[in-house]
Amino acid sequence: MRKMDDSGTLDITRPQSSAEAFERALESVKRTSFLWVKRAVVVGGLGLAPLPLVSACISEQAPDEQGLPVFADDTKADWASDEGTRDPAMVSYLNSSWHEYVNCNYRGGCMGVDVFLKLMVRPVEGANLDQKRVGVVYHAPGYQEQTAVGTYFTTLENGYEEWHVPLHLRAYDPSFVLFNCWYQDGRGNTYYDDNNGEYHVVNYANSYQVVAQIFGQTGTSDQETTVHLTNQGVAGRIYLSVADLDYDKDIRLVWTTDGWATVNEFGIGTPGDQNAWNWVADSWMGHETWFIDLDIDGSFERFEYAIVYRHGVVNDAQPYEFWDNNGGRNYVITRS
Repeated sequence: MRKMDDSGTLDITRPQSSAEAFERALESVKRTSFLWVKRAVVVGGLGLAPLPLVSACISEQAPDEQGLPVFADDTKADWASDEGTRDPAMVSYLNSSWHEYVNCNYRGGCMGVDVFLKLMVRPVEGANLDQKRVGVVYHAPGYQEQTAVGTYFTTLENGYEEWHVPLHLRAYDPSFVLFNCWYQDGRGNTYYDDNNGEYHVVNYANSYQVVAQIFGQTGTSDQETTVHLTNQGVAGRIYLSVADLDYDKDIRLVWTTDGWATVNEFGIGTPGDQNAWNWVADSWMGHETWFIDLDIDGSFERFEYAIVYRHGVVNDAQPYEFWDNNGGRNYVITRS
């Protein structure tokens, strides 16, 4: 898989593994497959209904209720980028969201969560307001693509408009989604902001659904973090689960042995590299497993570390950062 190396540059020289070749083939299938619901609006966690004023093209075959992927029918990533023009000056994500739990009861808890995204659009003169729409196309890795439509909220001091787009998620869905913002201006134009092709990300919960160490579970004892201090230094292996938000990604182990007086980082390497992250395999729905072998020479009493996973690290995209830092306390290994 094409990833970022330890120096922060893209590694494109190493040969592809069979898994990488499969992923490339899958991408090709995605780009030549069909779009199940080309222009639809989500009215609930599972329901899809046509949007009257956004030209609809809906397959007679119903969406898969298991949340299986729905792929676009050409080289574009989704219908908005297929028919529109990328222009963040016309529509953009304001990097702001909030969420509300819904369908709650005392015994069963909450069955859903509504995540609201704030978008900004530039109004145009002579627009037909009956044909003006703002929304997002969104999906979690491994889940089908869906479309949500927002509502006008206010006009800002600079003349732009703020719109709020609700995503109706089920409580057991992933807490994070990738999305592309779109804007139909009422004059026949469609614009989109897809973060320069890398997609924006929103995560309403903590980061552990996105990136988390593997400490060993029933049936996975061979994938367990085992870091320890010896007389010679730091040794052991860290296993990590990350959401496959994109083909390009940056994973870093940030560590210190002197209470953060000095800070060190290990990034993604090539197979066999010591002190570098290596891809293991695709794991559960939309996630991958990675590992790093540690061999740090020295005499230390304390080894402290955290892990950061960055999405949007190419194409001058806006990066999104997720940490596994033990709830803000970092992970600490001391000599026994």
